[in-house]
Amino acid sequence: MEKIVIVDSNNLKEKIRYCLETVDFKPSSNEFVLKPNIVTRYRSGSGHITDIGLVESLIELLNEDYNAERIIIAEGPTLLLKDPMKLFEYVGYTRLAEKFQNVSLVDIYQADFTDKGLNFRVPEILEGRTLINLPVLKGHAQAGLTCAIKNLKGLLQRSDKKRFHSDGLDKNLSTLVDFKPELTLVDAITSIECEGDVLSKKYRFNLLICAKNPVIVDEVCSRLIGLNIDDIPYLKSLIDNETLNYEIIGEVKELAQFKPFKYRFQWGKIDVYPNDCCSYCIGALIQHLIPDRLKNYEKLGVILRVLASRLKKQRTAYIMGRTLNFREDIEGNVLLFGNCARDLYPGDFISGCPPRF
Repeated sequence: MEKIVIVDSNNLKEKIRYCLETVDFKPSSNEFVLKPNIVTRYRSGSGHITDIGLVESLIELLNEDYNAERIIIAEGPTLLLKDPMKLFEYVGYTRLAEKFQNVSLVDIYQADFTDKGLNFRVPEILEGRTLINLPVLKGHAQAGLTCAIKNLKGLLQRSDKKRFHSDGLDKNLSTLVDFKPELTLVDAITSIECEGDVLSKKYRFNLLICAKNPVIVDEVCSRLIGLNIDDIPYLKSLIDNETLNYEIIGEVKELAQFKPFKYRFQWGKIDVYPNDCCSYCIGALIQHLIPDRLKNYEKLGVILRVLASRLKKQRTAYIMGRTLNFREDIEGNVLLFGNCARDLYPGDFISGCPPRF
C-alpha cells in the first residue's frame, strides 16, 4: 500500500526529510531533475510558484542523504517570456545554482527532445535521472486543478504545449503521468484559488503533501480544497482506470472550497470569457491590459486598468479559446482575443497565438 503524507511546513528541511522517509523514497539514480512550478514573474511565497525555501531544503537533503551527483532544475514557463532564464533570476532560483556546485538550471525550450512513443516528446535530460515533481497546490480556470499532474506540462516542448490545448486539454493532461516522476512533493504553503484569474483569492495552508504516485496526490489534494473529482475530467479519467490503494499519514480535512471554474471573470467593466484557452492567451491578455509604464507591476497594472474601466460607459468583453462555455448575450464592446476565438462570436478580432504586446 502506498503512502501519502500531509504535514505542516514548519522547519522545512526536517519535514521534507520526514516526508521522504515516510513514503520510502528510493531514487533510481543519484542524478536528479527537479520540476518546480514557475509560471511567470511572481515571487516566492506568492502561491503562484514553488517556494524557493522548499527547493533549497530538498537540494540539501539530496546532497546529504542521497549522495546527489547532479541536480538539474528544469522548467518551461509561459511562452510570453523572451528569455526564460531571466525568470530563474527574477524568482531567485539562480542563487541556488550559485550556492550548490552540483545544481544547474535548464530552460526546457532550449533542451533536446526525443521520441519515446508517447503522446509527447520527452526532454533528453530525463534519461537515466530521477524526476522529482514540485508543484504548487492551486485551482485552475480551465483544468479545475493544477497540482501534480498538470505541473508536468512544464516539461513539454512548445509545439506539444500548444497541441495539448488545440486537441483537447483534458484528454492530453491525463497522459502526463507517462513522465513517471519518482516523487511528488507539493508546496501547499500558500495557495491560489484560481490560476488564470489575476485577482484570485489567496490562502495560507502551511502544508507539505508528499507521495510517489501523482494520481494519488491530485486525488487527495482535490478533496483538501473542496473540488469534486467529476469536475476535473483529466483526473477522473485516470482514477477510473487505476485502482488507488493508499494510506494517508496526517490529518485530512477540507481546507477550503475552491471555485476555480469560471466561465466569466468580471474585472470592473471588463468581462473575460476564457473558455478553454491556454495560459499563454491569459498571459497575453494581462499584458494587453497593463499600461506600458506598469509592465513590471502586473497586479497593480491590472487593478488600475480595472478601476479605470469603471469610469467608462460601456463594458468590454474579451472572448478566448476554441469553444463557447456560456449561453448569454454579451454586453458592450466584444473583442475576440487570439486566433482560436476568431469565429466564436460577433466582435472585433485580435490575431495571434497568442497575441503579442
